[in-house]
Amino acid sequence: VAFDGPLDQYFMRDPARLFERPIERAAVDPQNFKIMRAHAQCAAHEIPLDPRVAEDNRPCGTVGVDARVYFGAALGDVCDALRAERKLTLADPMAEVKAAKGARGG
Repeated sequence: VAFDGPLDQYFMRDPARLFERPIERAAVDPQNFKIMRAHAQCAAHEIPLDPRVAEDNRPCGTVGVDARVYFGAALGDVCDALRAERKLTLADPMAEVKAAKGARGG
């Protein structure tokens, strides 16, 4: 499936140039801040991320997944940057206010 862009159209006119050439090596640093930001945004869409770890060493994430295993120690900085840009929010900002959990307005 090709898109309307010029590169896609070029290879659709001459697909042998794409499929018969050797595969290029790619090197990606997963700890690159820009790459990690994009991955963290996608991951947070799938499962809530919590970069904080309590003194009792509880795992990060609400389902027992330690997000630092996948993102490293920089996850906190990445989450802070995304929150500052309003691209990542706290899932339940009232969770720390115990009275609000059982209160019903009215």
